[in-house]
Amino acid sequence: MKTIAFLLIVYIVFLISSYYFRNKMIYVKSKWLYLFILAYLIAINFYYELFNQLDEFLTNKKIYLELGHANILLLLLYLFSNLTAIAIIISIFYKRRKIFSDSFSDTNSNPPRS
Repeated sequence: MKTIAFLLIVYIVFLISSYYFRNKMIYVKSKWLYLFILAYLIAINFYYELFNQLDEFLTNKKIYLELGHANILLLLLYLFSNLTAIAIIISIFYKRRKIFSDSFSDTNSNPPRS
């Protein structure tokens, strides 16, 4: 039971941080967007490595989380989080394109009369 709760907390924290990341990246300048996306993907790796090291630390202290051989449950959650991150990145590009194309069409729909 504590394993499921642990994995659920890890994923919920990931989703909350990804939500805030998505909302910030929609309005960031284009030249910074790709750098922040790369940093986001690298941060996911560090995030799950932190929990991998935490599991190892807890195991040394005789506190066991049954994550399977070689932490397979954590690895599967990591892969699922990467798929979620890809979907979030696609939604960022879609939303940016929709917002900026709408604002561009609104400014050019009624040209000033001379």
